[in-house]
Amino acid sequence: MGRQKFGGCRSKIRGKVGDTIYQIKKDGIGFSQYAYKAADTRENPNTEAQARARMIMGHIQRMFHALPDIIKDAFAEVDRGTLSFQLFSKLNYPLLKNDVDQHWNEGGDFDWQFKYKVVPPAGTWILSRGTLPAVTWDDYRCTVGYNNEFEWTWNFPGERLTLGMWLARLGMGIEDKLYIIFYRKERDINIPYIQVLRLSVNPQYNESTPFAYMGDDDVLLGGEDWQVIVLSGWQNDWVSLELYHQETQQEYYVACAAMMVVRPSDRGTLFSSAQFQWATKNSLYYRGRRTPAEVFTSWK
Repeated sequence: MGRQKFGGCRSKIRGKVGDTIYQIKKDGIGFSQYAYKAADTRENPNTEAQARARMIMGHIQRMFHALPDIIKDAFAEVDRGTLSFQLFSKLNYPLLKNDVDQHWNEGGDFDWQFKYKVVPPAGTWILSRGTLPAVTWDDYRCTVGYNNEFEWTWNFPGERLTLGMWLARLGMGIEDKLYIIFYRKERDINIPYIQVLRLSVNPQYNESTPFAYMGDDDVLLGGEDWQVIVLSGWQNDWVSLELYHQETQQEYYVACAAMMVVRPSDRGTLFSSAQFQWATKNSLYYRGRRTPAEVFTSWK
């Protein structure tokens, strides 16, 4: 609705009257009035493409809140803090967009969430980009259902294995820490959380210590509520890292897991690249993940 710019019945009008828009602009002498025809239609600011982009960014922002202590320090090519969050977004946006484009009506790599559910989505998130190589292994197993148990295995030729030989396969020094990162949810709690185990080598051992001289449950320390077991084959041809709960008062499940090596140095903290993987694709959780199509209406 148009209104007068200045007092009095003959003052200039500003605003919309009927299908005409009036504007008042200052010129070299005083104020002049301009009139324009109002547009017949307005561009829809909520197109499907815009809604899809909001849905993707909304999921990324939820991970900002779930992983702040990891994200702010996890990208070696940028300064810690705001730039790290920006790079996390830049690296992960294509992963979610690909899920939207390739798996719209079928399960992909992420568990898509409704807009009104403030839940960080499980999925194959890139967690870090470091200067150390990513941790690899030869075999991996995880139990299905609640109270997951994990086992990673590294194979070796038949020889007298030492702690240092295994750490070398991990890309880890004796003073480094091994982070194991879980996307975890207690059975009766709707909001998942990120648990980080910061494991360090028992200082009573050194790199030349044979596995035959070490205890199974004290090679790595810092497992919190997890039992951390490091085993070697009797013929010294493999080493396994096992994680499980001996007793748990609350049933849980782990949707995703990742490993990262962290190393203090004179140049600051160095770390490896890391990315979540689904703990097991045989789980009911993985098979029941939501598709983009299921949640899209809530974001539009």
